[in-house]
Amino acid sequence: AEKHGLPFVLLSDPELTAVRIAEEFLVSEKYLYGVVKEASGKTFGKYIEGLRMAKAESLLLTTELTNIQIYQQCGFGSENTFYRNFLKAHGMPPAVWKAKMQEQSGNNT
Repeated sequence: AEKHGLPFVLLSDPELTAVRIAEEFLVSEKYLYGVVKEASGKTFGKYIEGLRMAKAESLLLTTELTNIQIYQQCGFGSENTFYRNFLKAHGMPPAVWKAKMQEQSGNNT
């Protein structure tokens, strides 16, 4: 997320809002919505959700953190929210996805 100008530390806050980010970058909320939509094709909420999911995927693959630790670091608000979003994005629970990704990378080496 840092390459997009949004430090991951902000993503860990489940109360992250467009207002807070707009204030951080000294722009209007409307401007922020427009920039995000133009750059990503997504609404602000979907964009943040995507960044959080990417961070969660990275943590799943590169650490041994629990789902609780991951949802807290990624700002999902609760383990249930993380789990529900992960299922929606990947069609499988985080642990199953992690095992599948590790298996695939093992087969490619």
